[in-house]
Amino acid sequence: MAKAIFWNEHQTQQSSFQISSLTWLGLGISNLRLKDPIAEECLCQASIHEPFNGEVWGYQALNCLQQKRGQQAKQCLQRMEQTEVNDLDLLIELAEEMNKCQDFESCRQILMRVYNSKVKIPNMGQLLKNLGSVHAELGRKEEAKQYYEESLQYLESGNEKAKVIQEMKLL
Repeated sequence: MAKAIFWNEHQTQQSSFQISSLTWLGLGISNLRLKDPIAEECLCQASIHEPFNGEVWGYQALNCLQQKRGQQAKQCLQRMEQTEVNDLDLLIELAEEMNKCQDFESCRQILMRVYNSKVKIPNMGQLLKNLGSVHAELGRKEEAKQYYEESLQYLESGNEKAKVIQEMKLL
C-alpha cells in the first residue's frame, strides 16, 4: 500500500518535474521494507535532492547492511553522523544490523547516541540490556555490568530480568 501511494506521488510529481527528497525517501523506505532492489535507487535519489538529510543516509546504510555491503554502510553511517537524526527507531534498527554483522563498536556508538538523546525512550530496559551486551562483546565488563544493572530497573518481564542476571554472572 505504501509503495503504491509513494509511486503514485512519484508519477504525479514526475510530470511537473518536482520530485521531493521526502517522496524519494518514502518510496525508498517502503521498497526497503519489501526487500525490493529499487530501494537503493530511490534512496540515492533522495540523497541527491537533500544531501544533508541524516535519515536518508541512515536508510542507505541499513540497505547496505542488509545486502552485506559493510564498507558502503560505513560510508553512509559517516555521512549520517554529520547530521542530526531524530528517528530513534531507525538508529535502533541500524544498531541491530551492526550487531548482526558483529561490528560491536559501531553498534555501541549508535546505541549510545540513542541513550544520550533527549527523547524519552519507550523501551529503555531493552536499550540498556543491549548496551550491556555490546559492552560485554567488546570486553568492557565494568560498563557492561553497569548497563545490565540499570536495565533491571526498567525491564518488566521476570524472564528478561533472569536473562540479564545470568549475563551478569558470566562477566
